[in-house]
Amino acid sequence: MTSLFKNGLAVAAISVAMAAATSASAAQLSFTLDDNHSTSMITDVVLTDIVGGVNMSFTINDPSRTPANDGDIIAVYFDILSPFTYASLTIANTGAVTGSAGNTRNVQGGNIGQYFDVGVAIGSTGEGHGDVWASFNFDVLGTGLDISDFFGQTFAARGQSLGDNGDSAKQYGTAGNEPDDPGVGINPVPLPAGLPLLLGAMGVFGVVARRRKAA
Repeated sequence: MTSLFKNGLAVAAISVAMAAATSASAAQLSFTLDDNHSTSMITDVVLTDIVGGVNMSFTINDPSRTPANDGDIIAVYFDILSPFTYASLTIANTGAVTGSAGNTRNVQGGNIGQYFDVGVAIGSTGEGHGDVWASFNFDVLGTGLDISDFFGQTFAARGQSLGDNGDSAKQYGTAGNEPDDPGVGINPVPLPAGLPLLLGAMGVFGVVARRRKAA
């Protein structure tokens, strides 16, 4: 393999890396769920565009609790803009998810108070089951789905305290109407889009190498 061809591969690899970095700059939408019950509990929500849909991340972020960020989220709920419905969505990468339902206000842990388009059960109710979820994420997939389909929509979470606290919390929040960084386009470019750069560069430098050999 000639040094020129090796250099060409290196340039191509750099091009793919740059394409990967670009695709990683996916649009995000961040907001907070606040408690609307007798117990304080605050949860941060981050929606991130991924290929084929949206990743949803939920994290208890409440230093006022003892200990800080103490809690177990047992269900989350959200609305979504038309034409999407629960039936048109797929919940994926579901390490924390134990179930889901559409048009519900009680997917697990009691009545959240209002009906939501989608409810997702997280772990099991009760600390004794050994699955405490203070932070988790999952993917919501749908044809053409991106974070803009959640602009202005209501989210909620049902949480419970651990140990001697023994109380529960209903948290609500509303997604904003634009990404955190308006300069980042909605829906990322899929990572495989960098592949043509690599193939193209390999082809060009392959031709050059053959010509050098023929000469």
